Amino acid sequence: MSSPGAEALAVRHSLDRLEWQSRVLAEHPRRLDLLRLAPSWPTREIRVRVHRNTPVEYVTSLAGPFLAYAGLSAVFELSDYDDSLAALDAVDPGPDVEVVWLDHTRYDHLAADEVADWLIGRITALRTRTTAPVLVVDRPGDDDRARLLRDRLSGFGTVLPDVAVADLGAVAARLGDAFTDTRLQAVGGTALSSAATVLVAQRLGLRWLPVATGVRVKAVAVDLDMTLYDGVLGEDGPRGVTLTDGHADLQRVLRGLADDGVLLAVVSRNEPADVEELFRLRPDFPLRWSDFSARAVGWGAKSQGVAAVAADLRIAPDAVVFVDDNPGELAEVAAGTTVAGLVQAGDPRATATALGLFPGLHGHVRTTEDRLRATDLAAATTRAAAATTDPASYLASLDVRIDLALDAREDLDRVADLAARTNQFNVSLGRTPAAAFARWMAAADAGVVTARLRDRLSDSGLVAVVAGRRDDDGGLLVEEAFISCRALGRGVEDVLLAAAVERLLDLASTPGVRLRYRPGPRNEPARAWLRRRTADPVVDAADVLVDWGPQECRTVVADSPVTLHWEDRT
Repeated sequence: MSSPGAEALAVRHSLDRLEWQSRVLAEHPRRLDLLRLAPSWPTREIRVRVHRNTPVEYVTSLAGPFLAYAGLSAVFELSDYDDSLAALDAVDPGPDVEVVWLDHTRYDHLAADEVADWLIGRITALRTRTTAPVLVVDRPGDDDRARLLRDRLSGFGTVLPDVAVADLGAVAARLGDAFTDTRLQAVGGTALSSAATVLVAQRLGLRWLPVATGVRVKAVAVDLDMTLYDGVLGEDGPRGVTLTDGHADLQRVLRGLADDGVLLAVVSRNEPADVEELFRLRPDFPLRWSDFSARAVGWGAKSQGVAAVAADLRIAPDAVVFVDDNPGELAEVAAGTTVAGLVQAGDPRATATALGLFPGLHGHVRTTEDRLRATDLAAATTRAAAATTDPASYLASLDVRIDLALDAREDLDRVADLAARTNQFNVSLGRTPAAAFARWMAAADAGVVTARLRDRLSDSGLVAVVAGRRDDDGGLLVEEAFISCRALGRGVEDVLLAAAVERLLDLASTPGVRLRYRPGPRNEPARAWLRRRTADPVVDAADVLVDWGPQECRTVVADSPVTLHWEDRT
C-alpha cells in the first residue's frame, strides 16, 4: 500500500501534467512554451537509435516535452550521415527502438521501385539483427514517388513483425507549402520549416515513439454537461442543451475512436433516466447511447465512477483517460484513482485536438479483436447473469468453441498486442515483442499456439497465446501463457491450456513441462491457476514444474464440454 505522501505526490504529478495540455496537446505548439517545460513526474528512459542521411537534431531536441507528457524520456543515438545504410549490417541489439530516417530526395536519380526495393532490403537486414521495434519515416508529399514508397512500406510492415511507418507525410499534408523552407537547406542541411520541426517533434514524442514502446490507452471516459454539449441536463432538459459545431466535432472524434477499437464510457453526475432520455431525444448527437460500453451515471464521486467503468470494461483504471470540463472533478479523480491521463474539456475543438494527439490513443495496429470487444462486453453481462445458477450446466449451454492454431504468422500483430496488454491471466509477464514470437514460430524446437474463442452469445476473437520451446534439459519450457480477460469467467482456462500444452509437448518430443512465472501486481488469477497445477511454491519468479503430461492434458480436454478445433496449416 502506498503512503499518504506518495499518493499526494502522484496527485500533484497528474495535475502538473494536466497543466501541460494547452501547450503540448495544442494544434500549433509554440517553441518558447515547450522550452520552459520540465516534468515534475518520473519518466521511463528509452534508447532510440536513428539511422539517417539527414539532420534530425532539430526535431529530436524539441521532442523532450512531448515524450515527457507520454511518460517517457529518450536518449537518441544518431548515426553518421549514410545514404547507403551500410551500418545496419553490424548493429548491436541494445536500443529500445530503431528509427530509419532518410531524406528521400537524395535518391531521386534512381527509379522509385528501385529505391523501395533497396530500402526494404535494408530494413530486412536490420530486422534480422534486433528484435526492437523499427520505425521507418516515410517520404512526405503526394507525388507518385511518395505514394509508391508509402504503399510499399505499408504493405511490407504487415509482413515483417514490429516494423511500422512513421507518417511524416501527415505533417506535410497538414502544412502544405509551409512544410518546407528552402532557405534553410544551405544553412542547416534540411529544408524542414520551423513550424514543421515543431509538429514533427510533437508527432515523434506523442505518437511514433509511445506506440513503438507500448504506451496504450484502452478507454476514454467522458463527462456529459459542458463537455459533450453546451448546457446542464438537469437544468436545461434534454432538448435545451445545445450541440454546437465544436461539440459535434468532438463527438465525431470520440465516435471515430470507438470505431478504431477504443472503448468509450460515460461518467456523469446526473439522473440515469435523464441521460437515457437525452440520447433518445437527440438524434442530432453523433454519439449514441449504445456507443458507450460502460456507464457510471449517478451522484457518487467521479473517481468511483471511473473505477466502476474500468471494472465493467475489464481493464485497470490506469488504462483510462478521463475527460471533464470541471477542474475540481479532474482533481478529485486524480486523488481517488490512478488514470492514464486527464483532459480538461474547455473549448470543444481544443478538446478534440487534445484527444487526437493524446499518447496511446492512436497509431496502434487495430485488430479484429479490438473491434469485437465492445460487442463482447455486452455479451459478458448476459453470461455473468446466467453463470450464477449452475456453473457446469451454464458452460455446457454456452456452446463454447475454441479454434486453435500452431504458428499462425498472420496473427503476429494480435499476439504481440495481447502480450503487451494482458495483465490478469499472464503467467510470465514476458511482454515478448512480435519479432521474438516470429522466431519461435520459425524454429523447429519451438511453437506458438493461438486460440480463438466464441460461444452462442458472441465471438471474442483471438484471446490466448501459449508459446514454448525445448529447453537445454530436453523438457518443454512455456515462455509465454496468457489469456485475455475477455475469455475469463467461462471456465475455459484448463481446457484451453491443456490443449495447447499437449501440442507443444508433442512438438518438443518430451513428457515434461515447466511454465516460466513472474509475479506482478495484477496477475493473481494466473498465479492461482498455477498453484492448482503444481507442487512447487509459486511465489517468486521461477520456472514452475506443472503436473501435466500428454495423458493428463488429453484427460482435461476429454472431460470438458468445450468444442476444440485445430486449424490444419500443413
